[in-house]
Amino acid sequence: MFADDTTLFFSGKTLHSIEQSANFYLQELSSWLQQNKLQLNAQKTKYIVFSPINKNGEKIVHLIYRGQNLEQVRVQKFLGVWFSEDLSWTPHVNHLLSELAKS
Repeated sequence: MFADDTTLFFSGKTLHSIEQSANFYLQELSSWLQQNKLQLNAQKTKYIVFSPINKNGEKIVHLIYRGQNLEQVRVQKFLGVWFSEDLSWTPHVNHLLSELAKS
């Protein structure tokens, strides 16, 4: 059985601390899922690193689940809203405009 629509949030003062805590909890999650006979599809699992527009620089975090590197994305849909890594509304507004143009 698969655990669909699983969402985890992590925060920290540095990307390194976020990466460490996220990878630790991904190991804990893996154990819990295994004990409860559930699976998380690492190939479908994606993550996004949020940072305000005024925070320039690389936002690379390496997350690993059961030996597989997870995919970092710049835009992600969550509960019907499109979020971008810079916390702008542009992706969501563009999606809405595209949907409205179809109707």
